[in-house]
Amino acid sequence: MKLNKIYLIFSIFFVLHSYSLTAQVCDILIPICTSQDGLENNAIDPSPITIITACQTLQGTRTAWYYILIEQPTNFTFQVEPTGNVDYDLAVWLNADCTNLGIADRGTFDAPGAGEYDTGLDMPSVDTCEGAAGDGDVIFMALVPGDEIIIVVDRYSATADIFDLSFGDPDAFNCSIVLTEACEGDTVTLDATDPDGLGYVWSFENPIGSGNFDPFIPAETTASIDVTIDGNYKVIVDLPSGVTDTNFFDVVFYPNPITENPPEDLFQCDDGTNTGVFDLTINTPIVLGGQDPLIYEVKYYTTLIDSQNDTNAIFTPLAYPIAAPPQQTIYVRIQDITTGTCFSVSDFIIDFSEVSIGVMTDIGICDPDGDGLVDLDLPLLKNIQALGVLDPLLYSVSYYGSQGDAETPSSPHPNPYTVTGPSEVIWVRVENNATSTCFAIDSFLVTIANPQVVNPPEDLFQCDDGTNTGVFDLTINTPIVLGGQDPLIYEVKYYTTLIDSQNDTNAIFTPLAYPIAAPPQQTIYVRIQDITTGACFSVSDFFIDFSQVSIGVMTNYDSCDADADGFVDLNLPLIKDAEALSGLDPLQFTVTYHGSQADADNNVGTYPNPYTVAAPSETIFVRVENNSTPTCFATDSFQVFVTLSITLIDPTPYILCDEFPNDGLAEFDLTTKDAEITGGDPNAVITYHEFQADADAGLNPILTPAIFINTTPSYQILYPRVENVINPDCYSTTELVLQVDQAPAITDPITD
Repeated sequence: MKLNKIYLIFSIFFVLHSYSLTAQVCDILIPICTSQDGLENNAIDPSPITIITACQTLQGTRTAWYYILIEQPTNFTFQVEPTGNVDYDLAVWLNADCTNLGIADRGTFDAPGAGEYDTGLDMPSVDTCEGAAGDGDVIFMALVPGDEIIIVVDRYSATADIFDLSFGDPDAFNCSIVLTEACEGDTVTLDATDPDGLGYVWSFENPIGSGNFDPFIPAETTASIDVTIDGNYKVIVDLPSGVTDTNFFDVVFYPNPITENPPEDLFQCDDGTNTGVFDLTINTPIVLGGQDPLIYEVKYYTTLIDSQNDTNAIFTPLAYPIAAPPQQTIYVRIQDITTGTCFSVSDFIIDFSEVSIGVMTDIGICDPDGDGLVDLDLPLLKNIQALGVLDPLLYSVSYYGSQGDAETPSSPHPNPYTVTGPSEVIWVRVENNATSTCFAIDSFLVTIANPQVVNPPEDLFQCDDGTNTGVFDLTINTPIVLGGQDPLIYEVKYYTTLIDSQNDTNAIFTPLAYPIAAPPQQTIYVRIQDITTGACFSVSDFFIDFSQVSIGVMTNYDSCDADADGFVDLNLPLIKDAEALSGLDPLQFTVTYHGSQADADNNVGTYPNPYTVAAPSETIFVRVENNSTPTCFATDSFQVFVTLSITLIDPTPYILCDEFPNDGLAEFDLTTKDAEITGGDPNAVITYHEFQADADAGLNPILTPAIFINTTPSYQILYPRVENVINPDCYSTTELVLQVDQAPAITDPITD
């Protein structure tokens, strides 16, 4: 909605004149189009210019200025009719420039006598200008349509007064100069602001054309009011000294059109048959929609400015030849037929060209289940790309298996379409809906991809021995992770962070020679992806290591010589490799065992497996070596202690005689068997157990062997365990039989 502010004089006059209105006279002209407009006038303002006529010059001090536009031939007459006996002078200009009026065409400056205060132009008079001795009237003016009249009325007398302007033929006046035109839905502000105004009272003509003005209820008493409906409005302005001034406003609101539907772009195929001449009026019913074509008209233009100003409308919209192929913008204007005041503008394209197709890019599709088949929604994936800037309402896109099918067209692909791997060419046809022979084709490649890390990448090691540089060839892992996958379809790239590997950003630029960034160890991420798009990928990681070889803490090892022959066969790798490697990868490092430090340093004299150790002990030297760099190694040593097993003597049964009450239980002092079993060996430590398993595990020894009461009546086997005090793990077991014999019974002598 627009908000129009209509100023009392200047704004209406400004619209009607093509010349520059910069002088003060132009700013204060009051437009008149009816007798009603000439009523109740007040001349109070000093003249902005000296009034010059053929008979007198006057610097008016109390003036009012008026403007009239003629639309019918007429003999122009009027009278200034004072309310009281007040002397008025006047001057009239015909077709004068309000910025430079020059000499007036009429003027009267008479000194009226009693009853002779009316003054103006009449039919009987013959003079064009008169001074104080005149009768107050000068000769009429013969006017034709388009003539413009400027009148100044000067109240010569200082006495306050209201006067009317009475015209002989007001029907000859053009009322467009006082008419404010707006569009339905707009708000028009009527502004009667007067710098000397003391109060304002507004009224409206009811009904229009009756001359009867009713006051607003509630009263409108501000300098301006907003109106939204047709009407003739009047305002009475209270001025100092009891003077009033009356002004009139005529407002008309015209129907306001809208572009109900956007116009459609129009296309002709430049195929050698079409001419590029368009019927623009195809869009007339579209933009009008349901609006009445008897009220609104539709016009077409080649520039936005012309459409806004309603100039240079296209003269032949039914057959308009495109001016600038292949595309031209046409502007369409809907306006009210009566005046063209209210309008709406939109635009559309006319296109006279061959059909174009967008740049079709190849795509890679992931095959999650690895079956080599993927269902694709080709319109969803590719229609936008194929159409480019073309209107999808005017063009159709279809997909085919061959160029011949696309050109025919025949056998279009259904939707969804199943693509068969590893790759397939899809042909695209973009066709104008109105002209099926106007089309363009292109193709793109669909590659089905399912990259996998077939084998985990290997960690890479360099020994920081002063010779190696810590620069790694990461591509050693390329054939490993690819496995049997085709390197023409899949590529392998390397990254320093997991996020980069997942997003395919900041790939290592020189994977053949990558200097480790954070010694001694750094994680490298490897990505396998389809070469075509990179959309399908798999990620893994490995270490690069640039450090000296370390060896674990080697602990001494106690071994038991079970047969006491002074020799023990040991599986050193089984016993000590894990301790020596201490977390190093056994696939990248080798552990060997030697008899001296020199042998370990020079990697000679490697012990076989098993290796025979001689009692009582032997020092074994260990070497941990990097497989790829034999000069990168570390050494340490440990001792093997050989403990001889105690030779056991199977003890004789331990037999006691039962005592009353002959229950098969007796108290045994097992320690009495110690020397018998150990042969008195001072290194022997003996314990007794009720079960063989406990004896083997060294568990649950009999805590009071000197006072042991058998737990099985009459007969029980115990299991002595004999350990070497030097190595408790070096032990032997045997059996000890406990036997409780029943005591003979004592009977009384037989008597006769």
